Amino acid sequence: MPSQVCKLVFSGINTNTATTDSSGNFNKTLGLGSYTLTYTKSGYISSTQSATIASDNQTVVASTLTLLSSGCSTGNISGTIKDAVSGSTISGVSISIRSGANVKNR
Repeated sequence: MPSQVCKLVFSGINTNTATTDSSGNFNKTLGLGSYTLTYTKSGYISSTQSATIASDNQTVVASTLTLLSSGCSTGNISGTIKDAVSGSTISGVSISIRSGANVKNR
C-alpha cells in the first residue's frame, strides 16, 4: 500500500488529523477525552469509530477496519440456515439484509 493510504480526522474538543503509513498503521498522541475517528480516502467509503482516552499514557487500540472501495457495485451473499438442535436445514426463513455503516463481517 502506498503511504497516505487513509486520512484520519479525530473529532473531540479539538480536531486533529493523522495519515496511515505504507502498512496502514497510524499513531497519534492526544489529550484525555472522547474522540470520533473518521477514516477517509478517495475512492473508498468513509468509516467512523469512537475512542476514549481516560488516563495518562493510555493506549487505545482502534479496531482493524476494512474500507470498501466505492468502485464496488455488486457481490453475492450465501449461506445455509439450520435448526440449532437437529442440524436440519430450515426452509422459508426470512432474511433481513442491511447495508451501510456499522455492518460487521464474521
